[in-house]
Amino acid sequence: MPAPARIRTVALAATLAATVALGACGGSDGSADDAATTTTTAATAAPAQTAPPAPEGTTAPAPDPATPPSSTLTPPPELSIPSEEDLAALRAAYAEGYRTTCESIFGLSPTGRMEDPEDPGVFYTLDDCLLELDDTFGETAESPEAAYQSGVEDAETTAESFTFSGTLCSETGRCWEY
Repeated sequence: MPAPARIRTVALAATLAATVALGACGGSDGSADDAATTTTTAATAAPAQTAPPAPEGTTAPAPDPATPPSSTLTPPPELSIPSEEDLAALRAAYAEGYRTTCESIFGLSPTGRMEDPEDPGVFYTLDDCLLELDDTFGETAESPEAAYQSGVEDAETTAESFTFSGTLCSETGRCWEY
């Protein structure tokens, strides 16, 4: 048998085997009529359900995965860039809140030196507190009042970072607690 005829025979045998197998899965008796019906039925069968049914007790149908979701998101509002004057006001308010708080904490000591009672002999001063000031942190505030409050909180956090216990005390026993 020439090669093309052999290829056709093998292809015909493979097609016949597939048709019979499909017919066997569908409950046919393997007759020629069933093979044609099975092939037609397999080709025109409805697609399998891919979305799960709606949860019991609900009336809303499950979303169809073939349909893209509708966009209900609103675009973000236009961002406004603060002017240099606004940024300067925010930085100044932050720095004022920070400085005032450091001065208040270290002003408890007549010598300006404060120590952690759990780490005696290690003293901190107003200068140590002010060295941590970075007024650009105020630029993220929404108003000068918020920037000032942020400066107060950051100065308290700075002073607290000097301690183990959250307490700084003067040599005369006056203490500040975080």
